[in-house]
Formats: sequence, C-alpha cells, structure tokens
Amino acid sequence: MLMLLRNLRMPVLAMLALLIALPLQVNAQQLVGRIIASVNDDAITDFDVDGRIRLIAASANAPVNAEAQQRYGRIALRELIDDRLKAQEAKRLGIAAGDKEVGAAIQSIERNNKMEPGGLMKELTQKSVPVGALIDQVKASILWREVLRRRVLPQVRVATNEVDDALNRIREAGGGFVARVAEIVLPAGTPEDRREANARAAEIRSQLASGAKFPELARRYSRSPTAAVGGDMGEVQSGQLPPELDEALAALKPGQISEPIYADGAIHILLLVGRQGVEAGDSRDAVITLARLFLPVGNEGNAEALAGQAKTVVSGLDSCDAFEAAARRIGPPQPPRIVDARIGDMPEEIRDTINDLKAGEQSDVIELSSGIAIFMLCRRAESGDSLPTASRIAEALQRQRAERRADRYLRDLRRLAFIDIRG
Repeated sequence: MLMLLRNLRMPVLAMLALLIALPLQVNAQQLVGRIIASVNDDAITDFDVDGRIRLIAASANAPVNAEAQQRYGRIALRELIDDRLKAQEAKRLGIAAGDKEVGAAIQSIERNNKMEPGGLMKELTQKSVPVGALIDQVKASILWREVLRRRVLPQVRVATNEVDDALNRIREAGGGFVARVAEIVLPAGTPEDRREANARAAEIRSQLASGAKFPELARRYSRSPTAAVGGDMGEVQSGQLPPELDEALAALKPGQISEPIYADGAIHILLLVGRQGVEAGDSRDAVITLARLFLPVGNEGNAEALAGQAKTVVSGLDSCDAFEAAARRIGPPQPPRIVDARIGDMPEEIRDTINDLKAGEQSDVIELSSGIAIFMLCRRAESGDSLPTASRIAEALQRQRAERRADRYLRDLRRLAFIDIRG
C-alpha cells in the first residue's frame, strides 16, 4: 500500500488539521451506520468494518470487490474488536492519545516508507479508503503500546544468569552476526490460536507476494510491541533469539522474508533488512568472577579422598552462592570469591579449565601444589570484541517475554468482555 509518491506537497500543519477534523466526520457517519457488533456497549458499525476492509485491501494492493469483502471481513471485525478493547483498557488506566501523537505516528509511517508529507493520506483517498480507518488503527496502536509500557514491562524480569547464558551461546558461535530485522508475531499458544495464526500467516505471505509492504502488515497483524514501528526490532545479535529464529535468519539474504516459523508459543515472520558479521575477542581478555572450594592436602597425601569429598558436597549446585555455602560447611575457612579477574592473568594450571566454563558450571577437581580446588564460574564479560552488551541482551529477552504477556493480557480482555456480534 505504501508506495513512494512523487510531486506531492502537503504542509505538516495542514495534515494535522485534517487529522483533527476527520474523527468528527467519521463519528457523524457512525451515527447512521448499522451496528453489527458491540464491545462492552461500544458499537462497531458497518461503516467501521467497510473502512477497515478497504484499508486491509489497500495494504495488499487488492481491489475492493465481493471477494475482498468475503476474504477480509472476518479479519476486519476481529481487528476492530481488539482495537475497542485496547482503547477501553487505556481509558480505564487514564491513558489518552491526542491528534498530535496520531499525526506524528503517521508522519513516521511516511518517513519509514520514503513518502513525502501527506503522501499516505493522498494514497488512501485515491484508493477510496476512509482516512478515519487509518487514524483509528494508529490511535489504538499508540494506546496499547502505552498500556503495555505501564502494565506489562514492569512485571518482566531477566535474571543475570540468563543474560550470561545468552552471551555464552553467542560466543560459542564465534561471534555470529548482527542483523537488522523486522518481525510479524502471531500468538499461537493454544491449538486453536495456532490454527488461526497459520491461516493468518498464509494470508500475510499472500499479501506480501502481491506487493504489500512488510511494515504496514506488521502494524496491522503483529501482536508484538514492535508492531507500532512496523515490526522493526532494530539490530539483533545472533544468539539473542530462540534457536529456530536464529537459524532462519542465518539462511536469509538481505531483503528476504522468512517462511512462517513456530517458536516460543508464536508464529513469526521475519524480514532481514541487513546483516554484518562480528568476531569474538581474545578469550584471554575476558573478565570473570569465580567462586572456589579449596581443601589443603596434608603430608599424609590424602588428595584423592579430599577430591571425592569435595565433589560430593558441591554436586548438582549451579549457583555461586549455593556453591560457596557448601564449601564453607566442609572444613577450613574458604578463600574469598575472585572478582573481575582477567583470564590471561590466572595461573596457568587453571587457565584452560576456567576458559571453557559457562556461567553456573563447575570445573573438575584441580590439583594445586598446596591442595585441591573446584571452581565455579559466576560471571563472564568479554573485552575488546564487538559482541552485544549485557544490557542489550537483557532488553531482547525482556521484549520476548513482554510479547507473550501482551498476548495473554489481550486474551484476558476478550474473555472478560461482553462482545455481541449481530451480523
């Protein structure tokens, strides 16, 4: 739908004035429209459904005919019901979206699609699409994004060891790649949702093949918070995403779109915008934190017995706090945790063993000149490489979990709502 329009000029203030006036016109039409559904007493009219059908058809570069009405009618009604629920929840929370915010969002859509100011409105008019249909959709997206920011994101927590695990996977892949990615995410947590998501994914692939633009389809169909920005995930490091998505990205060339992929309770469609390789730095420059258990060996040479005792005491432990607590229980005072040490500066007899550990893993028993020791890697941070920071990894993990919570949130709103479809 979003094509580059040339020789078009429309001042921003004029467009905003149009945005302010249009909702009043649409509301006036709705007063005489036939009510075909209500969501908690909030009416959806045949004008609403027809406008949304025309918007969907325009995004798919499809004509608005009887086939389009049949093909997109159910999708349009489902979208409108969800938009009403999102707007009602935002109102309950005291969240509003003004005309300036909507105008700014539409300008962003135009910039992302290399359109001149006012180009989107012009194109909608040429295709007989009520611009109020776009305004309603954009406003619902803005409201929902703010609802999620207030209600969902604060509840999402990412543990330090999860970040470390993700970094270790990236490191094991030799650095991998950094990709600029856009996504469409369709919830598929239940068998019914998965069937519907597969059908929707096939429809999206069909629209893409007909020339529809990925950002517009992401804004319409995706249930991820990235839908508000056309599915743009920004830069994604290999290893940050579930393995199924990583594998699909690795097989794509810039500009290519993946087949639908099931991962993490959802169907994903990915667009690879661009990619560049990265290399891991010298492992000797990695900075690590270690917990350790040490038992001195006396003149009687009881190293083997002590090793067996030490292994038994810490067997199965996967956190440094638990490891150190166990070490304190078995004998002499234990040495303190080694914090922020460079691997290259560690004694040669333990360097290679430590270098291969992942966060939460224990070394084998190491015989030192004065006794035996077992180490546990608490944390590892690379230095001098182009791998993502821990904060970027944490943000990616938080976003993935927020997507799942957002889906459950909307599903709960549907379940608790009184929805009357009159046909």
